[in-house]
Amino acid sequence: MVSTIPKEEARWPPTKDTRSTTSARSSLQHQQQQQQQQQQQQQQQQQQQQQRQQEEKQQQKQKNITHCCNQQQQQEQQQQQQLQQQEQQQQQQQQQVQQQADITPKQQQQQQPIHPPQQQQQQQQQQQQQQQQADITPQQQQQQQQQPIHPPQQQQQQQQQHQQQQQQQQQQQQQQQQQQQQQQQQAAAAAAAAAAAAANTCKAAAAARV
Repeated sequence: MVSTIPKEEARWPPTKDTRSTTSARSSLQHQQQQQQQQQQQQQQQQQQQQQRQQEEKQQQKQKNITHCCNQQQQQEQQQQQQLQQQEQQQQQQQQQVQQQADITPKQQQQQQPIHPPQQQQQQQQQQQQQQQQADITPQQQQQQQQQPIHPPQQQQQQQQQHQQQQQQQQQQQQQQQQQQQQQQQQAAAAAAAAAAAAANTCKAAAAARV
């Protein structure tokens, strides 16, 4: 190191003052070096922390991107499954409509449709028969009271009355069957119309999504 002592005052070996000044300067330099090293270490630590934070951010971004990609793939798979289910439902509805279309002509061939006028006529005929039966029964009772009836004649009258009751029951059963057939035909027609409407709705929805 260069001494600040003038040449005329320089001595060798150096005096105690010169030694103390030199040691003080060296200690200052040492402290400055330590401070610089500490600052450098702090800067390095800060840089390392920043690098770690950046790496964590990049990893998080990568995770988010991967998660988004997975979600998109899942959504696409779900959409494909929904489209397949819709196609299956449409096929089932078309099969049901076709089956209904195949069954309806057979039912029409096997069963004759009952028009309202015919049904009213049948009801009127049944009411007339019931009225006639109600009129006949008192007459039979009067005849039985006025004239003695022999056992064979009584049996014949009972058989005739029993046959009339059976005929009346058969007519009632036929009328009920005809009403049930008419209701079934109406229900089948309504079901076919509903199935066709549902199929058209599903087709429209699928076309809109595609």
